[in-house]
Amino acid sequence: MTRRVKLTEEMCQVLGVLANCPEGATLPVLLRTHGCNAQAIGRCLDLKYAREQRENAHRSDVMRFWITQAGQDALAAK
Repeated sequence: MTRRVKLTEEMCQVLGVLANCPEGATLPVLLRTHGCNAQAIGRCLDLKYAREQRENAHRSDVMRFWITQAGQDALAAK
C-alpha cells in the first residue's frame, strides 16, 4: 500500500510548472523564472513525483526535470 504524502504549496508549484513543461524544465527555469523552492524540488524527487536527467549541452551539464505519473496523480488528488 502506497503512503499518501501531503503536498506543500511549494511542491504543488514545482509539480504545476513541470506538468506544463512536456519537454522538461531546467533548474534555473524552476528557481529563477518560476520562483520554485530548491527544497520542494528535492522533496518531489525524493518522493518520485519528479525525475531528473543530466544532459550535456554546449560544453556544460544541464539538469532537466519532468513530472512523473505519481506526481501527476498527487497533483490531481490535491
